[in-house]
Amino acid sequence: MEYWGHALHEGKNVQFVVKVQYSRSTRDEQRSAPYGETIGVVTAYCKNQPKNRCPNWMNG
Repeated sequence: MEYWGHALHEGKNVQFVVKVQYSRSTRDEQRSAPYGETIGVVTAYCKNQPKNRCPNWMNG
């Protein structure tokens, strides 16, 4: 699943994507959750930013 959003800070608008996996293990089976639990956020990144990295103000 992918969730798309926009963050606005001091007139700057950043589009971000959060990728979530709803299963017990990752596709490559490198990571797994305990029995009865699921993996949550796999990664999050910002579109149209250098190296798709979110600006520091988004981490605060």
